[in-house]
Amino acid sequence: MKIESLSSCNLENLVSLQLQEEGDMIPYLIKPHPRHKTLLQVFNALKVLMISCHSIRETPAFSNMPHLETLEFSYARASLVEVHESIGQLTKLKYLIFHQFLNLEKLPDAICQLTSLQTLRIKQFPRLESLPERLGNLKLLNMLELEELAITSIPFSIGQLTKLREMYLRKLDRLRSMPDSVSCLNSLQVFNVEGTDLKGIKIDGVDLMDIERLEISSCNYLTVLPASSLKKARSLCVTDGTTKELPESIEAMENIEHLSLRCKNLRALPDWLPYRKNLKTFEADCESLTPIINKIFSWRNIESLSLCSADLEELHAAMAESFVENLKSFTLRCKNLRALPEWIGSLKNLELLKFEACECITELPLCICNLSRLEELSLNGCKGIRLVPLLPSSLLILDAPNCSDLEKTLNISNLNL
Repeated sequence: MKIESLSSCNLENLVSLQLQEEGDMIPYLIKPHPRHKTLLQVFNALKVLMISCHSIRETPAFSNMPHLETLEFSYARASLVEVHESIGQLTKLKYLIFHQFLNLEKLPDAICQLTSLQTLRIKQFPRLESLPERLGNLKLLNMLELEELAITSIPFSIGQLTKLREMYLRKLDRLRSMPDSVSCLNSLQVFNVEGTDLKGIKIDGVDLMDIERLEISSCNYLTVLPASSLKKARSLCVTDGTTKELPESIEAMENIEHLSLRCKNLRALPDWLPYRKNLKTFEADCESLTPIINKIFSWRNIESLSLCSADLEELHAAMAESFVENLKSFTLRCKNLRALPEWIGSLKNLELLKFEACECITELPLCICNLSRLEELSLNGCKGIRLVPLLPSSLLILDAPNCSDLEKTLNISNLNL
């Protein structure tokens, strides 16, 4: 559409607008033109504005968008160097997303005037060295995501964000300190610091964070908070390529329900872990599961188990004795696993069974038909499977993409698919 055609349209009632760089249209929309006023000036009813553009140097003025609730500005890359001060006039703005501003060095303090803001995401600002000091004025903020910035500290005022439930501090390579006020974030439930090394950073304070879910890229983080701040954590996800064992501080997580370990060099699990009665979900992605596999299969309360490893070749019969009563979901991603054990047929409460990229498996055991509660079976990436026995009549979903040989022999006549 040409700019002349757009000017003749009735845009006063438009509530959502998404612009992607196509020729010279976006510059016309944002800046005045000798023959056309800035078109954004007529968007009085606009609630959603999404702009993706490489060629502009500044954002539009926002003073004529009083009802804007969502603003997403992305892929400005090298061109954009300024965010217009009028952004502070967007008193109804709830969601603000800035992505990939490679040359922008400063955000306007006016952002701290967005009193209705609930979500703030700032990603890939490699020259942004500081955040506005009055960030704590965003009283309704419940999600803060900072990724790939050059900041060295977090504003002390962040402790005033009493409604903050989720905080993501990803790949902040230069971050050197965390303010003590972080301990006042009593509503915080998700704390993700993947790619950010917090080694040596200590958080002190009397009022400790009530975190429910931790997502971290280094076990060093587990030594940052006092043990008492981990007691109510229900979920822990660790992605750490170097750690061989979990730190002792994890023992403070008395109420843990979900544990995910993407740790390729993991060699040991704590002895007390099987006795956590609330632990229902366990995921392990390691280069070698051999050192820990027997301990995993001794957990009696596990309902969902996911194992990914290159070295696991077989599952012994003794492994299933402890958890057969409770397991409802079982996932295996083991490319060298040669065969499936008969004890799988004893998992009488199993509802979901996934074999993913198990390339060496050529057939499923006959006992599969004994899984009377099985509703979903996935064989994604199991290219070697040639034979599948009669499947349980309870099955609702069968996912077997790219299994051409299997399709010729599969008998699903007894299924209600």
